[in-house]
Amino acid sequence: MMAREEGVKKKSEYFLHTPGTQAQKTFFYPLVVGHSFYEKDYFLHRETFDSFLIMHICRGSCMVSPGDGIFRARAGQTVLLDCYRSHAYYSEGREWEALWVHFDGPMSRGYYEYITEKGGIVLSHRNPAEFVSELYRLYEQFRNGERIKEVAMAGRITDLLTALALSAESASEKDSYSGVVEASVAYIREHLCEEGLSLETLSRQVNLSLYYYTRLFKRETGFTPHEYILRSRVNMAKYLLKSTRLSAKEICFRCGFRSESAFCHTFRKWEQVTPGQFRKTGEAADKRGDGK
Repeated sequence: MMAREEGVKKKSEYFLHTPGTQAQKTFFYPLVVGHSFYEKDYFLHRETFDSFLIMHICRGSCMVSPGDGIFRARAGQTVLLDCYRSHAYYSEGREWEALWVHFDGPMSRGYYEYITEKGGIVLSHRNPAEFVSELYRLYEQFRNGERIKEVAMAGRITDLLTALALSAESASEKDSYSGVVEASVAYIREHLCEEGLSLETLSRQVNLSLYYYTRLFKRETGFTPHEYILRSRVNMAKYLLKSTRLSAKEICFRCGFRSESAFCHTFRKWEQVTPGQFRKTGEAADKRGDGK
């Protein structure tokens, strides 16, 4: 459809899509896809438009306000907006061009929060051409009147959001110690069953204070280092309980716990059942399966 919006050139186009009920419950899905050429006096403000917006600036620049600040987006950068909230974007006295898609889906808010917490709403790419190519392919499918397959559309939007997440992580690593936490997680995975694995050991490796390291780790993973170690050990114990005939005592020490009592207490705290009860639940399920 040709654009009729004030401040948008007539050669601009957009295409509407109504997703099926299954797509709305399961996938990411596009709602409006467009390629717009904006006049130098373009201005848009909306209180809400029930969707999220990916808008890649192809030429020129614009100003973007998510309601709590004003940001400049330049050619080669991508804007990610929560359009459920008050927002605006507008020209800064010159023409500009953008490819965009309004989308939604059950996981949209989670992706939005993850990406913007790490990289903000205006994101730069190491390889913008690849991102633009993927976004343009999505636009071209509508422009060319191709059959729209919901799963394929979901895959394209997932790829776009993954690229934005990687760009956000890259920006976050430049401004923080995100890479330090990734290295610590790898170290924990390699030394999970060793008694010497502790907060002190981990913080000393990266030359950070215990307090700062704990805050950093919690921010990046949602767990303190100690919680992450315990969670990983319990996960390992769950796997061994379900897939081997090792006794709970053997599993306890294989997973790095110092005593059976500590193992049982920790396991019950995380899983709300004892190791024995957890194993029996699995055995009961297996027997029911065998009887079918």
